[in-house]
Amino acid sequence: MKGLEVTVRPYAEGDRWLLDRTLGNPTQMVHLNGPESDERIRKRHDLFLRMSGDPHAGCQYTILAGPLGSPAGSVGYW
Repeated sequence: MKGLEVTVRPYAEGDRWLLDRTLGNPTQMVHLNGPESDERIRKRHDLFLRMSGDPHAGCQYTILAGPLGSPAGSVGYW
């Protein structure tokens, strides 16, 4: 059986929707202090973009999965 292909790429401007669908989702965030506000998500998005542009500040990556490389989430370090 062939495994699922998973790759990462640096977080980009067009990835904000991932934060909206995860951190802004009340069902997903029910046990994590509730969903983040639109303003908080915007600030986090801007932070992730800055981090991805400066390797000394850490980096945020978008996880891509499957044969089409569909966005599946994000991961980062700092």
